[in-house]
Amino acid sequence: MSDISTEKTPYYEPTNVELAWIFNTAKAANTPFFSDDIDPFNVADTPCLIRIYVTLSTQTVLSLTRTRETTTVTEKLNGGSQLSAGCAYIFDTAASDNEILNLVTDADTTILKLSVFWVV
Repeated sequence: MSDISTEKTPYYEPTNVELAWIFNTAKAANTPFFSDDIDPFNVADTPCLIRIYVTLSTQTVLSLTRTRETTTVTEKLNGGSQLSAGCAYIFDTAASDNEILNLVTDADTTILKLSVFWVV
């Protein structure tokens, strides 16, 4: 008798929904990237994982703003260290019910590529 199973395990294809994107757009320091905050619960009414893919033209600190009701907190990504110019980064964060999200940098920059995904 073998301890190895030959039965197939069900495989579920991950689902990614692009919530927002920006391509080759200049932004001033401390200005929200999106005029309308990102609301992950427009996609599904459940806590979820948010994936952020970003490449910026200048060295700068990228921060996530998270608002619930009237309270906003700022979370510095990349350990609070500056992102290198022209380099691609991926960040994951959790989003809970009644939270809206946005991004800011501490220096003027051009967003070369930004995609924000809801990940299942």
